Amino acid sequence: MVLADTHWQDRAIDLEIGDTLVLPQGSIVEGAYQLEKTGDIDGQVLFRAVGRGYARAFQESDGWSVNIRVAPKHFEGLARFRYYEEPVEEKI
Repeated sequence: MVLADTHWQDRAIDLEIGDTLVLPQGSIVEGAYQLEKTGDIDGQVLFRAVGRGYARAFQESDGWSVNIRVAPKHFEGLARFRYYEEPVEEKI
């Protein structure tokens, strides 16, 4: 579980699929197909990492934003490929 608020600055949030992320109420998430909202608790919003790739959370009210990177669980391989989105296979 990662708890992030407006004091989380200058560093990306690194998650693995299945991890839980807690963000402040009113946060907007871009790239939401990596993160699934699972509920609210004590004025915070809970998300679960469901897909690899990049996302961003921000609050318009105070200009806070944070980059979010989601990797597969127990990823093995070159680090530069850790956060690449799953390739979409075309059916022939």
